[in-house]
Amino acid sequence: MSEARVSKGRVVLAGGSGFLGRALAEAFARAGYEPVVLTRKVKKTRSRVRQVEWDGRTLGAWARELEGAAAVVNLAGRSVDCRHTPKHRREIVESRVHSVGAVGRAIAALYPAPNRATPFANFVSSPTQRDRNDHFDARVDHVLNDSSTLAFRYSFGDRALYEPFAGPTFAAVPGYGNDVARRGQNAMAAWTKVVGPAFVNDARVAFNRVAASVLQENRAASVNQRVGLPDLSPNPRDAGLSFITVTGFSPLGEEFNNPQNSVTNTYQFLDTATYTRGSHLFKFGADLRAVQQNAFRDVQARGLLQFTPFGSTGNSLADLLLGTRPGREHLDHLALHERGVDVEHDQPLAAPGQPGPLIFIQRAGPIAAAAWFPPRAPPGPGHCI
Repeated sequence: MSEARVSKGRVVLAGGSGFLGRALAEAFARAGYEPVVLTRKVKKTRSRVRQVEWDGRTLGAWARELEGAAAVVNLAGRSVDCRHTPKHRREIVESRVHSVGAVGRAIAALYPAPNRATPFANFVSSPTQRDRNDHFDARVDHVLNDSSTLAFRYSFGDRALYEPFAGPTFAAVPGYGNDVARRGQNAMAAWTKVVGPAFVNDARVAFNRVAASVLQENRAASVNQRVGLPDLSPNPRDAGLSFITVTGFSPLGEEFNNPQNSVTNTYQFLDTATYTRGSHLFKFGADLRAVQQNAFRDVQARGLLQFTPFGSTGNSLADLLLGTRPGREHLDHLALHERGVDVEHDQPLAAPGQPGPLIFIQRAGPIAAAAWFPPRAPPGPGHCI
């Protein structure tokens, strides 16, 4: 019986039905990957390469193939093997822009329609902020005998705060808030022993836990996949939308410092002895504590995109709608400096098979004109427009 071959991951090739695309798809298949070709016309073939239909202009069912993909390669575009007349040159450029312009239009559609005619402040919203705060205390005292008493206490506090807006520098449109949770617990047991008329001993054990977290509103679903952007982190807790800034408009996306979570446990043993002699009072004892903290903070787990007037067209909104990539100084979404690429010379600093992702970027063209390999492990956790 032959052993089933385990795929190393899915590789999506947009417009991969041509000579180069077929060669890449077969190479990925031989390397143990699952190649998926996005093509305008699905053809019956005996090849192990799966084909999915797309029109190269609008979002559709093909976008689901991006979910969990190990790499995305954009090869869509009119062949350059022709006479470079003005018409052909225009078709060459437009065919490459249209294939990723759908992503820009999907992002722009996340902006709500204006609800007021005020320049630079044409939208106002007042979503409800919710805050729930519960707490209680319980104590039991028990007398064992004339010289010994026991005491038990438990305190609990829980707060769940929903902030519809993360802050003044983040999204000013609803839908990208934070869920802020706080929970505290304290338990104590004490034994008081009267040894004699001049000597009393008090021993206590205690446990204290404080948990705090700030989680993005869209953590249950990947908005990136919905609009056609890749998920930089494979960890489900980092789902949401990349932080996107378009000059002149409200930012979109989740606060880039989240998710974050911290749990601190404190274990304590305390013993105090009290002794009196005449007019003097003596106290001595010991206090032993152990502190344990577990925390994570996934900073820039979804990445960011910045569109400024210094991009390809000179207009930030036009760059977004056309799907052209931001200027070289704003390639933060692909995290080139942190992920092994020499930005100045477009040379990969790591070879295939070595640790870390490998990214190839062309010098000009749309954002998606790249081969993007995400890391294999999760990282290290009234407003107006």
